[in-house]
Amino acid sequence: LLDGKSGVLDLLDEMLAVPKATNKGYITLVLKQQGVHPRLLASKFESLGFAIRHYAGDVAYDCDSWLEKNANRAPDEAPELLSSASCSVLQEIGAALNEEAEAAAAEHRGGRSAKKVKSVTGRFRASLKQLIGKISTADPHYIRCVKPNLEKVP
Repeated sequence: LLDGKSGVLDLLDEMLAVPKATNKGYITLVLKQQGVHPRLLASKFESLGFAIRHYAGDVAYDCDSWLEKNANRAPDEAPELLSSASCSVLQEIGAALNEEAEAAAAEHRGGRSAKKVKSVTGRFRASLKQLIGKISTADPHYIRCVKPNLEKVP
């Protein structure tokens, strides 16, 4: 439901590639793709949300601005503003942002397929996978609360 193919996080990343995508469109897609899942609940009160039944109880999610937050893009004026700063570190960051923007524009103009957009959920999943890998190789002497709860019991 969450991290699998056509899961909530995967669909959020897919919506980044859709032109003029909306949060409402994302929720509609989630409910269409995963609507039969027994743990996904359509929100009765929130028009921009849904709920997931976790083993500890139902959790409602308000999806307002999820697409913008997941895109992980700097504001359009950031490269110019940072490049004109008096601090050399900020100037370097501004130059790097300018290079990224120019490379993305060149790729778009050239008609080549764009690289996969870096998203917050993508970075989160990679980080979580790395953490679980480290925990799995260790011999911990504590409760592993980040490992999946396959028995679905508290």
